[in-house]
Amino acid sequence: MKNKLILIISILSGIILTIILGFVPYPTGELIGIQKWGYPIYWLSQAVYPSAPIEVSWLNLFFDCAIWIICFFLLIKLINSLITRYKK
Repeated sequence: MKNKLILIISILSGIILTIILGFVPYPTGELIGIQKWGYPIYWLSQAVYPSAPIEVSWLNLFFDCAIWIICFFLLIKLINSLITRYKK
């Protein structure tokens, strides 16, 4: 596969997975009274009281998305190299 196509698929997959994992509660042990979501880095947080706003940590969102994009890129490259190796 071309590297551009792999990069586009990785970016889209990383963004989608980051959004999906925004629904996963982040295990917090340090602060009681704050809920956090996202994995492996939390990027959504909310204080536990009525009508508290949800806060987005944009830097954490960027790094979380970058982690997943890199993981997908490496995984696709690995699968692609295994397929071409055993295809011969």
